[in-house]
Amino acid sequence: MPDALQQLQLDIAAMLRADELFAGVQVIVSRPRDAEDATLIQSNIDNALAGLVQVETGETFKGGLAVIIMMSEGEVPAPNVPGPQLELVQTVRVIENPLVNMGDDGTQITAEQGALNVLSALHHWNPGYGVLTADSRNALKEVNLEGKVSYDVRFRRDAGITPRDFVQRPLITIGGSDATITCGTSGAAIYYTLDGSTPTSGGLSGQLYTAPVDVTGLTGSTLRAAAFKTGLRGSDISAKQL
Repeated sequence: MPDALQQLQLDIAAMLRADELFAGVQVIVSRPRDAEDATLIQSNIDNALAGLVQVETGETFKGGLAVIIMMSEGEVPAPNVPGPQLELVQTVRVIENPLVNMGDDGTQITAEQGALNVLSALHHWNPGYGVLTADSRNALKEVNLEGKVSYDVRFRRDAGITPRDFVQRPLITIGGSDATITCGTSGAAIYYTLDGSTPTSGGLSGQLYTAPVDVTGLTGSTLRAAAFKTGLRGSDISAKQL
């Protein structure tokens, strides 16, 4: 099943393909997963603007105009709020090749008309998981593409991310020549380093704490510790100068 970002692209594409103004216009989802996908997507865009068949399906569309659903982006307007509270930024790009578009086999829909139609079709549209609104700061922007007329139409949607519970930060206690490390989360595994590197889960970096650490002769070194437990976010790192 597509994740939230992919689903938004797919839903917008379906909405615009069903719009009567875009009948015969290629609406393309830009979501490459490898070099072959990227080449195919670009070929479909180029063919749409040239009035050729769609590479992937062999369908014939009117030429000279393409509507591209770009990959979603995200911003965090309130970084101090848990989650974080993500604001998705979705761009729909309308590209026109005027030489083909205004010919006999063209769509006869200008880039300006297409961009305004995208704006009116999607502003305050709810695909079932949140309302899209036109970007108040930059809803419509010209894109400089040589030989083409192009606009980006931008929308925003709130999309909070469910906060993950996290492991409590370990406590480092120095007593004589030993360093004791404890964690308030039951069942958490503690990893530590003595060379200033980052302790990570599974021993990729650091050692599993099983007993007090002998720190004799390590004056000036830094002991760092972090705790981990399956299903929880790893703890913040504790550090102690020896």
